[in-house]
Amino acid sequence: MTKELIQKLIDRARIAADNAYCLNTEVAVGACVLLETNQTITGCNVETASLTVGAAQSAIIKALTEGLSGFVAVAFWSEKSMPFPTGNELDFLSDFNPSIDVIVANKMTFSMHKLHELLPFRRIYD
Repeated sequence: MTKELIQKLIDRARIAADNAYCLNTEVAVGACVLLETNQTITGCNVETASLTVGAAQSAIIKALTEGLSGFVAVAFWSEKSMPFPTGNELDFLSDFNPSIDVIVANKMTFSMHKLHELLPFRRIYD
């Protein structure tokens, strides 16, 4: 993945974070998912009293409702902290691509990982 593409995903995730609804944690997180077709879909975290949806989860759900799939990378961005996805979100992502590239970024730096590095013992159902 080129530096330019990584930066594009991070920039789109940063913009998506502006739409976060995060009354519980007060940490806005944006995500940008890259599809095999080079399309990008964004999402943000949504926290309510009854449900929390991670930023990548909202982006993937949005893509699926539009008939899109083939997820190859996801970038997370947060201004307040390094936005590593939760275990729940990693497990959700692994249903679609256990080798997806995961980029986490804030205003200072970024790092890139394979999902299986962050979730090494994925549940597999027969």
